Amino acid sequence: MPWGSKEEVKEHLYKLQEKIKAYLDFIEDGQLGKEFPEHKNKPITINIVAKYELPPNKLITDFFNYAVKMVMAAGCKLEFSVLKK
Repeated sequence: MPWGSKEEVKEHLYKLQEKIKAYLDFIEDGQLGKEFPEHKNKPITINIVAKYELPPNKLITDFFNYAVKMVMAAGCKLEFSVLKK
C-alpha cells in the first residue's frame, strides 16, 4: 500500500505495528523455536520489505525509531528495505 495521505500513513503504520507485534509474540512465546527448531537460540532479524520508499515524514521516522527499540528490547533486530524492481 502506498504511503499517501496523513490518514493512509496512520493506517499503514498501524498495520505495520500489528504485524511486528504478531512476529514478536510468535518469537517470545517460543512458537518460533517449536516450529523451526533449527533456528532456536539463533539471532533473529525481522525484515520489513516494502514496495515503496519511506517518504520524509516525522511520524514515520518516529515510528521506525520506536519499533527498532522495541524489537531490540526483545533481543531481535529490525531491518527495512525496499523491494527491488
